[in-house]
Amino acid sequence: MNYRKWIPKSITQREDFLPENLEDVRSWVWETIREDIAAELYVYENRVLLSPEQPIAWETIRRYEYESKKKNKVKKYYEIQTRDAQICFLRAWVEVERCSKKDKFSENTESFLLNTNLSNFSVNENELDFFLLNEQADFSFSLVKKIWNNCLNLRPSKRKKKYKYIDHKKVKQKNKKKWNVYVRPKLRFYFYGLSKKKPKYLKKDQFSDLTMNMETIKCKKDDGVNIMLFANFDSWLEFIFQHQIKQGNIMLKDNKLSILESIEKDKKDASKDKTIVTDDIHSILQKIENGTLKSELSLTDRKKLDNLCKESPKVKLMLRRAHHKAINKEIAQAMHIARQKIQKPNLQIKADNDYIEYVNQLVQHMKNGMIRFVEWMSPPMKTQYVELREKGVALGLGADFPPETKTFNALGGEISVTYLWRKGYQNKSGFLNITWKMDIIPRYELWIVFVNPSNHEAFSEFVLGEDYEGEKYFSVNDLKFDPSIDFWSAYLTLKELL
Repeated sequence: MNYRKWIPKSITQREDFLPENLEDVRSWVWETIREDIAAELYVYENRVLLSPEQPIAWETIRRYEYESKKKNKVKKYYEIQTRDAQICFLRAWVEVERCSKKDKFSENTESFLLNTNLSNFSVNENELDFFLLNEQADFSFSLVKKIWNNCLNLRPSKRKKKYKYIDHKKVKQKNKKKWNVYVRPKLRFYFYGLSKKKPKYLKKDQFSDLTMNMETIKCKKDDGVNIMLFANFDSWLEFIFQHQIKQGNIMLKDNKLSILESIEKDKKDASKDKTIVTDDIHSILQKIENGTLKSELSLTDRKKLDNLCKESPKVKLMLRRAHHKAINKEIAQAMHIARQKIQKPNLQIKADNDYIEYVNQLVQHMKNGMIRFVEWMSPPMKTQYVELREKGVALGLGADFPPETKTFNALGGEISVTYLWRKGYQNKSGFLNITWKMDIIPRYELWIVFVNPSNHEAFSEFVLGEDYEGEKYFSVNDLKFDPSIDFWSAYLTLKELL
C-alpha cells in the first residue's frame, strides 16, 4: 500500500500537532505496527473537526498558502493532489474506527473478520454488492484480507511494494472505469461533503446486519484503488462487527462515545457556545497562529487559555484552528525551501539532517508532480446565467446561455477566458466550450477548476495547457455537473512548470 506523505517529522512531532484523542490513535498504530500515521490523522481532523456544518473542502485541505516576506507580501500556494489527501483521510478513518471498536468492546472484532469465511455471516460468495457494486462478495472479501496482510497489520518495512491487490480475472465489471463502493452515510458525508443530489445507488434491505442505509462513493479504477480498498475494508468491518453483536459474540464494555461521536459532539457544543471571546484571548490565539507553541506562552497566558478551554467548547475549537494555521504555514515554508532548492541545487539549508532529508523528498514530490506551485489564482468566476438564477430570477432550466468573456490581470500580463454552453439534444450530449488567450511570461501551465459554490468542493479540474491561446470542449460527464441546471463557479490557476 504505497501512497505519498508530505508533512515532515519536525512538524508532526510538535506538541500541538494533533488533539489528544487522535494522538491516542497515532500511538496505538505506532505500538502495533511501528507506523506513524500523523499526516493521515491531520487530514482527518481537517475534514471532520474544523468545520462546524460540513467538511472543509478538499480544495482547501490540499492547498498551503505561502506569504512572501517582501513588502507587498504576495500570497502564493503550494498544492498536493486531491487523491493523496483523500487516501490519507480514508486510512485515518479506518484506524480511528478500529481504535474506537477496540476501546468499546470486550472482544477483538478483527479476529472474526479474518479467521472465518462468508458462510458464517450468511453471505453467499457469489452474492453481488458486498460492498462493491455488481462485484461478487468473495472478490470483495479477498480485498479485505489483502489490505490487512500487506498494510493494516504489517510494518511498513515488511510490506511488498508491488503487491497485487486486484485479481482482474475475478472482476466482473471489467468494462467500467470506476468502482462504486457501498459505505456508511457518515463516511460518504465526510468524503463528499453536503450534496443536494441523492446517491445514485442505495441499499436498504440486503445488508440486514447493518442499521443504516448504505450509499456509494466512486473512485477511478486506474488511480483510485487505494480509496476503494480502505472504503471496502471499513464497510466489511462494520458489517461483521454488527453481525457479531447480534450473535452475542462481543459485548459492550461501556457506553462512552466513539472518537467520531466525541468530535461531532465537540463541534455541536462549540456551535451552541455563547462565550464572548475577549481581546486578550484573541491576542493569545494570534500568537499561536503565528507559530508560538503553547508551552512557550507565559504562565499567565497558558493558565488563562487552559481554564477557558475547559469551560468553552468554542474556544477549544478556536485553539485547534489556530494550531492548524501555524502548522500549515510551516508546511508551506518547507515546500517553498524545496522549490528554492530546485531553482538553486547548491542552496545550503541550515537545519538538522532529518529536515534536510525531508526537503529533498519534497523536491522529488515536486519533480514528479505530486506537489505543484500555484503562482496565481483568479477570483471565482460565475456566468450571468448562474448569478441570475441564484438571485431567484426564473429562467428556463436546460437552456443555452450566450458566450461570456472574463479577463484578468496576471503576472504582469493578461488572461481572458470565454465560456459557451450548448445543451444536449437527441442522442448528443451537452458540452461546455472554453477558449482562452494568455499574454504572460512562459514557464506556466493554465488550469481551470469548476466548483460547487454551496460547499466549495471541486466538481472537476482540467489543464488547459501552456499554449498562449486555445480551445477545449468538456461534456457533462467530463465536468461532473450540468452547467445549465446546477449552480457552479470556476477559477483559473497558473502552475509553475519545472
